[in-house]
Amino acid sequence: MRVAIYKLLAKYRLWRKYPRGAVIQYQRIVSIKPESRDYRYRLAELQYQDHQYDASLKTLNQLKDSRATSTLRVKNLIKLEEYEEADKIIKGLLDQGNLNYDALKLLGDFEIIQDNLKKAGQRYDELLRIADTNQQKTDSLHVLGYINEALHKDKKAREYYNELMKITDDKKVLRLGVGYLHQKRGWYEAARVAYEQYLKNDDKNADIYYELGRVYRHLKNEDAAVDAFANFVKYDPTLTKEGHRLDRKQVVFDAFMGKKYADSPKEIFEYMLHDKKYKDYTFVWILGKSVRKFWRFYLNPRVKIVPYGTKEYFRSYARAKYWVTNSRLQLIQKTHSEQVYLQCWHGTPLKRLGHDILTEGSGENKYTNDEISKQYDDETKKLDYFVSPSQFASNCFRSAFALDKFGKTNAIIEEGYPRNDPLVNTTDRDIQRLRKKYQIPRGKKTILYAPTWRDDSREDGRYVYKPVTDFDYLRDKLSDEWVILFRPHYFIANTFNFRKYEGFIYDVSDIEDINELYLISDVLMTDYSSVFFDYANLKRSMIFYMYDLEHYAKDLRGFYLDLKTLPGDIVKTEKEIVGILKDTLKYEEKHQKQYQAFHDKFNYLDDGEATKRVAGRIFTNK
Repeated sequence: MRVAIYKLLAKYRLWRKYPRGAVIQYQRIVSIKPESRDYRYRLAELQYQDHQYDASLKTLNQLKDSRATSTLRVKNLIKLEEYEEADKIIKGLLDQGNLNYDALKLLGDFEIIQDNLKKAGQRYDELLRIADTNQQKTDSLHVLGYINEALHKDKKAREYYNELMKITDDKKVLRLGVGYLHQKRGWYEAARVAYEQYLKNDDKNADIYYELGRVYRHLKNEDAAVDAFANFVKYDPTLTKEGHRLDRKQVVFDAFMGKKYADSPKEIFEYMLHDKKYKDYTFVWILGKSVRKFWRFYLNPRVKIVPYGTKEYFRSYARAKYWVTNSRLQLIQKTHSEQVYLQCWHGTPLKRLGHDILTEGSGENKYTNDEISKQYDDETKKLDYFVSPSQFASNCFRSAFALDKFGKTNAIIEEGYPRNDPLVNTTDRDIQRLRKKYQIPRGKKTILYAPTWRDDSREDGRYVYKPVTDFDYLRDKLSDEWVILFRPHYFIANTFNFRKYEGFIYDVSDIEDINELYLISDVLMTDYSSVFFDYANLKRSMIFYMYDLEHYAKDLRGFYLDLKTLPGDIVKTEKEIVGILKDTLKYEEKHQKQYQAFHDKFNYLDDGEATKRVAGRIFTNK
């Protein structure tokens, strides 16, 4: 019964285009049915789909029949750029003979990666001859056209593309041309060339501009992406038919680039939704692929759910007068001078931001300091108001976003953080309800471990976090009294497997609203995340686990705050963590005065009414 439920949940996760969730479900299935080869292979497929290439290979290694898994094994090795190992497997396939379509296609793709285009062409000519289905023929013609184009045989390439267009029944290909096929296959430079060539003949094609914007994002050209998406908005038939009218009583809400239904945008939205003053307003929530539990809003005619990055995403921002977000709007440009953009941000900063970053960092950093400064300048040009919880935060935001430089010194709304209202207004009864909701065992105390991301820790273009903590030691010393809630920064893309620590570590990465986790936690353990500023409202114990302090301070970010003023001890070892947690009463007494002094400096405006004050300033000028 459990297997059937997990399979159903996995199917739903994939329907939501959330392969990570499907991976988790199949990990559970494999733990129940470890002898099943089919389930284990499906897990490997899903791990590959979720960019977990090492994990996929590890799962495949648990299957004895290497021949049956060779295709997926080679795909993983290619993604990991382990070409020599991939070549060995491919030579084994050649020696075996009688290659099927999938294996032969894999060989052709590998030749393309190795830049052996003539050999790849030969493979795909053979594929075209043995292709049984229309899809196989379309795919073969597409790759042959691409190969000939790369070999500067333009006439031959056009012949293949023309033949492809005659037989394809894919409506997107018919509408967008071969650029769409390049894009689907990950040949983004070829897609860019094809789309830009298309626009020479039709420079008002909104669909092409939209896809071109997506391609530019893959090519890491954000400026070109922004321009392409702006042209999509300019020529989109839906908007032009409406005359690009501005809805003066519509608000777009977006938290963490569509990743969560949380933070200050959530608090402002719920306040407006239930306050009669705003009964004439309608609301759009930008929610990404991984966000669930928002079905209830579909029943409310005043609320519309829009997926992040879609065409309707850009249309929504073009129509609405008010924008409320808590992270930078990287892809959006204003279309009306009357539009009002409220930037809530997502915490009082400890680590330096934007113009204030002094270190150039390691060579693995995603952006240079100049690039970061430009990104923050682009944000400042758009925003009209900036929420701040304190004078300290206001000063940081003014310098990091160069507000004075752009004449926006008065953009700051220093009224407290709406997102912290629940921390002040929640009752003990609410907290007990939350502990029950998250199945925290009775009698156990909770540690919320919330590490942030590192600028120099990336895989496949995404930020990852690799725990260095000795969780075995912590479990051995603490599991009788404590459980750990593990919640990394929302930038972190990799998944974590804590099945080994079941009952001791709870992976709460996907919980939308971190406030609920604050409320059920007895102690916060973090490093350089700004979460401790918010948690300080509760006047509970905090531990600062900064095992890489020298590297982070010198090579990555640096800090706004003298770390000596932190309301808790800085530790670097698990032994120090255990020492604190074995006598929390003593630790609380040691830092009690610091808790109050810290609160008085950074959270003095968080009185449970910040949402009301901020909404009044923006929407009713009060």
